[in-house]
Amino acid sequence: RLPAPSVVRGWGGAMLMREKVMARAPVTAHSLTGGRGGGRGRGQASSRFSPVRGMGSPPAFMALACLSMAAASTGGEGSMNLHDAMVVDQDGHKMRLEDAAKGRTVGLYFAGEWCPMCRSFTPKLKEFFNEKAQDKQTGNQRATIVFVSSDFSKEAADSHFRNQGNWLYLDYDSPLRQQLKQKFRIWGGMESSSLGFDRRSGIPGMVVIGRDGNEITYMNTESKGVKALEAWNLDSNAW
Repeated sequence: RLPAPSVVRGWGGAMLMREKVMARAPVTAHSLTGGRGGGRGRGQASSRFSPVRGMGSPPAFMALACLSMAAASTGGEGSMNLHDAMVVDQDGHKMRLEDAAKGRTVGLYFAGEWCPMCRSFTPKLKEFFNEKAQDKQTGNQRATIVFVSSDFSKEAADSHFRNQGNWLYLDYDSPLRQQLKQKFRIWGGMESSSLGFDRRSGIPGMVVIGRDGNEITYMNTESKGVKALEAWNLDSNAW
């Protein structure tokens, strides 16, 4: 069995594939499309892993490589200016995120109402927020959440947000909505056709971010549920 090709990020956020077995047994089209073993099928031509060789690469592999390249092209590292991002509160008031989050630590909440795990997790997140977000001694709000929708229409996202807690909702039509998913590599499985397969988790997912838009703490709420929220330090990294 041949070792899997390694994937590294390169210039411009594109995906560069490096073949680990340069001069050894070639990978066959048969082995890429469900045939048993890694050997050459009888009567079938061999083809090496190489998404940049165009026509010489297996079609199935090329399709997956193109989707991954598209997903990576706008993601990756680097600060993102979220200060002027428009958010909405539960009363329908629009404001800049910088104004709404001033003095508070900010967590992004990636979710979609079509997702059963999100519907189960949101009430627990709401309970956590109601209990922890306000400083009990001073009464000041020390945290806020920004909902980043994975719903498939603005109407569905608006309805979804109304059933959430007393936090904020990133404008559905903002290009930042998709850019944040790609930057932090969190999106729903049903979004993979447009965002690709290079994600680290599905939804629900949460990330605490700093004023520069970069990640401070990743909370894998998809697999750990409400227990993942223990990693959120509510007393630091205020905007």
